[in-house]
Amino acid sequence: MTMSDVDAINALAARYSDAAARLDGVAAAAVYAEDGVLMAFSGPEIVGRPAIEQALKLTLEPLDFLSQQCTGGMITVDGDRALARWNVQEWTRKTGEELLSCCFGMYEDEVVRTAAGWRFSRRRFHPFYRGRVEGQSRLYERPVYEHPEL
Repeated sequence: MTMSDVDAINALAARYSDAAARLDGVAAAAVYAEDGVLMAFSGPEIVGRPAIEQALKLTLEPLDFLSQQCTGGMITVDGDRALARWNVQEWTRKTGEELLSCCFGMYEDEVVRTAAGWRFSRRRFHPFYRGRVEGQSRLYERPVYEHPEL
């Protein structure tokens, strides 16, 4: 295990959270291996990058915003494979609704080194809590980023 592997896997998780915050299902799915698997909320496995992309697009489309933080990454690398676990905090608001939704849980990941770099081969989300939050709020316009290439 080299620190560059750990850094690359941390960056992979950050790229996913960034894509989700931009509501970009294509970019969010790009962090998966071509035959990657996503499982969330004890639902069925979503297999393959195209299916994951479609599922993420459907999930993100009705949202005004999503803010996701993945923290406390625990990563163990063994050659071209790795295991990782992250605490997840997520806040969302659906278009046309005033209440915020929150979700807290943990990602449990299997990661593989591909020709394109590290990718999630299997990502499972274990929820701890999901709920709604009342309060006064203001929704800002979706930003236009000065450096979208990041």
